Amino acid sequence: MEPKKGTLQPGETLLVDGPASVRILSGEGYVFGARVAEGERVVARDGKRIPINSASGRLEYEAKAAGGLAVVKGDAIPASWKSAAELIVGAEGRVVVLGGVDSGKTGFCTYLANRAVPILRKVGYVDGDVGQPEIGPPTAVTAAILDRQGYELPKLASCIRFVGSTSPSSCGERVVEAVGECSAVLESTGAKMVIVNTDGWVREGGLFHKAELVSRLKACKILSFLSQEEGEALRRRVGGTVEVVRLERPEHVRPRTQEERRRNREASYRTYFRQAGRKRIGLGGIELAEAKFSGPVAQDPGGFSLEKGLLVGL
Repeated sequence: MEPKKGTLQPGETLLVDGPASVRILSGEGYVFGARVAEGERVVARDGKRIPINSASGRLEYEAKAAGGLAVVKGDAIPASWKSAAELIVGAEGRVVVLGGVDSGKTGFCTYLANRAVPILRKVGYVDGDVGQPEIGPPTAVTAAILDRQGYELPKLASCIRFVGSTSPSSCGERVVEAVGECSAVLESTGAKMVIVNTDGWVREGGLFHKAELVSRLKACKILSFLSQEEGEALRRRVGGTVEVVRLERPEHVRPRTQEERRRNREASYRTYFRQAGRKRIGLGGIELAEAKFSGPVAQDPGGFSLEKGLLVGL
C-alpha cells in the first residue's frame, strides 16, 4: 500500500479508521488530549477510529490506511468533555463513565486520563467491559495505573479479576465485586483518582446493574452518555448523593459491527496469551467445584464442555 500525504489545517480533524498508521511529518497534533510530536506515529487498530487535531499551526502527515481517512471541520473533543475534565481533574475519588454501545465512553476515559495525569501523576483506570475490553482479556475486569499521557490505553493490566463471561448480564454481581477489588488495588498503589469504564448494557436490567455498581463503589461522580430518560431512571435508583455530569456523544463516533467486535475479542485473547506456556494436566487430578459438568462432556444441555478453546478460570 502506497503512503498518502496530506495537510491538516487549524480547526480540522483527521479521522483515522483502522487498520491504519499515520506519521507526523511536520507540526504537532493532539489525540484525545495527548500530544503527538513531529516524527511520531499513530496506529489505529482494526475497528477503531482515532481523531487527530492540529495543535496550533499546519500539520503535515503521511498515512497508510486500509480502513480509511477523512478530514472534517471542527474539534473531535466535544465541549462537554472539556468542561467535565476541568471539573474533575483536580478532584480525588472514583468516577464512573456510563453509556450505551458506541457512545464514546473509551475515548472520553482516555481524554480524561490525559488531562488528569499531569496534575495527579498517577491515575487509575478500571476496564469494566468484560466483552470488549481495552486492556486485558475478555471475560475479566482489568485495571492499570496510568502515569503518562497516550493516545490509547495501555495493553498491560496490573490487576485482573476473572468473571467467566463476556456478557455482564450473566455475571453482574461478579463484575461489581471485581471492579471494586481492582479499584482498591489501584488506590493502594497510589492512584488518587480512579476512572471506571463500563460496558454498554443499559437496557433490560442494565441500569439496575449500573446503579448497583455506582452505589457499591461509592463513586463521587457519574459521567453520563445516557439519554435524559435513562439518566433520570438511574438518578432515582442511586439517589441524590452522586453528582451526574452529562456528556455529548461525539459527532464522528464510528459504530463497530458485530464482526469487528468478534475480531477485537480474538485479538485481545491473542495479546493476553502471547507469552503463555502450555501445560498438560490430567483430568483425573482436577477437582471441580460449583461446575455444571463432571467430566469432559457436559451432563446437561445448559452446561459446558471441556473442549479446545474453552477459557477456564482457575
